[in-house]
Amino acid sequence: DRNGELINFDVRTTSVQGRHYYIKFGVIEPKAFDRVVYAFNETGDYFNANIEGLVSMFSGKVKNVEVMGVVGIAGEISATESLGEFFYLMSAISLSLGIFNLLPVPALDGGKILFLIIEKIRRKPFNENTEATATLIGFGIIILLAIVVTISDVAGLF
Repeated sequence: DRNGELINFDVRTTSVQGRHYYIKFGVIEPKAFDRVVYAFNETGDYFNANIEGLVSMFSGKVKNVEVMGVVGIAGEISATESLGEFFYLMSAISLSLGIFNLLPVPALDGGKILFLIIEKIRRKPFNENTEATATLIGFGIIILLAIVVTISDVAGLF
């Protein structure tokens, strides 16, 4: 707000490491409806940032992938300084977990959706043993990823 005139602007920048930062400035009116609209906009922006990050990660465009496990998340939560920041972080974690759950990995919901789509296209169900094997492999990959991320989180503490 400059002299009674509302000025909105977006800033996009790229760091030396190739990370992209998106900063959005604006004025939020203290009305409840405006805050709800702001919350939906922030959720959409965060969702888009997660999808862009996943696409960049799997396409090989990003070399430095920063993922955080339980230990890292606990550290971030303990570093929050206000209730608003805490709830923002909780909503970001919830949205990230929801997006992760929709990845087409057989042990996740996205994997089940993928199986159902393939069954619909083939017009016949998968063999139960095939689906169970794929789910166990997917579950093993997720457990392995969790172990690697946790080791990385713990190593980052020192």
